[in-house]
Amino acid sequence: MKDSEERIGSVLSCSPQSIIVEIEDVKTFEGSKDFLQIGKYLKIATGNCDYTLAVIRNVKSAILNADDPQNLQFIIECQPIGTLIEELESKYRFKRGSVLLPLPTELVYKPSQEDIDSIFISSEMYDFPMGKLSVNKEVSLMVNGDYLFSKHLAIVGSTGSGKSCTVARILQDIVGIEHKAYKNRGNQNN
Repeated sequence: MKDSEERIGSVLSCSPQSIIVEIEDVKTFEGSKDFLQIGKYLKIATGNCDYTLAVIRNVKSAILNADDPQNLQFIIECQPIGTLIEELESKYRFKRGSVLLPLPTELVYKPSQEDIDSIFISSEMYDFPMGKLSVNKEVSLMVNGDYLFSKHLAIVGSTGSGKSCTVARILQDIVGIEHKAYKNRGNQNN
């Protein structure tokens, strides 16, 4: 399966807080700029089956040869957030945290939309949509509504920043008001 994925580089160094990735060449970097942005994700091999997912924190380049300013090296610093664990039929499940981290020379890939969705997928426990990710508007951020609303919750911001609209929208989503209809009637305990 790893042979069919879009490889972009390899790991140079790794620690629990930071993974340093070298992009293979200028052509690969230029062709990958759409997902090599701060806040986006990388998929990094950790052995034969599993992957580490990491969020990009820093992107930089360095000139390798002073005589040839076009000879650049691109370095990505990212932070590991969890592991994609292989299950049946080559399906992967996301698990927060990581027991194993990638070693130098492990390969780095562009994550698929399915990989990204596995981080934020809804389940019985995480079933309340809080909004969309700012770096990927197609992905919904799901939270545990029971945990969220059983705690103290504050929405703060400057005058005119949208606090009232935010509270109204959250309440509409909780109650289930959509197109002037009450779609969650009967689904709520309290």
